[in-house]
Amino acid sequence: MKKPLFQKIHLTGRKSFNILKVDRPYFVVPWHFHPEIEIMLIMNGTGTRFIGDSIEEFAPYDLVMVGSNLTHVWKNSHLHYEESSDLRAEARVILFREDCFGKNFFDIVEMEGIKDLLVRARRGLKFFGKTRSSVIKKIMVAYEQNELDRFISLIQILDELSQTKEYAILSSMGYVQQIEDSDLYHLNLILDYLIKNFLNEIKLEQVSKLANMSPTAF
Repeated sequence: MKKPLFQKIHLTGRKSFNILKVDRPYFVVPWHFHPEIEIMLIMNGTGTRFIGDSIEEFAPYDLVMVGSNLTHVWKNSHLHYEESSDLRAEARVILFREDCFGKNFFDIVEMEGIKDLLVRARRGLKFFGKTRSSVIKKIMVAYEQNELDRFISLIQILDELSQTKEYAILSSMGYVQQIEDSDLYHLNLILDYLIKNFLNEIKLEQVSKLANMSPTAF
């Protein structure tokens, strides 16, 4: 059976957005994309982050925003997969759709800055400095709040992220996402194989076989 290719987000009840807590030995969601905009805060764990055509290492307090339908995955380092490991992969994840507060909510004048933020997030954004520290505190508080206070906190988080210059765009200017279902499936197989076997000799023939391709085509 194939692994699932897409992360299916189900917001409970009538919630317009959600803040999730992830706490596992290692992150398990494969390379995927979804219509929800995602703010990912790493609390624990290390590894490699793939967003569009960006490949970077991640560590605790990594704070990233991923735009709608942009491919992404967090893959933990090989240390997380060892049988004797007691390492944890922990994160707080905010998920919301651009129309979650109403079709034209971000079109009003007061939301112009946030609307621009959502456009920039289509290439992935990484935040750092004082902004990151401040937003991390807001996310941790919001996770414990009731629905109304959490809504207010989300708007404040987006407003702060929209105004800061302490960010970097992750995917390249020319990145065009053209990925088929079969591509995602084979890419996930290859990523898992490389992470688990990178200390060993890796041959082109082995990896191309996972992708069901000839070495030349791969």
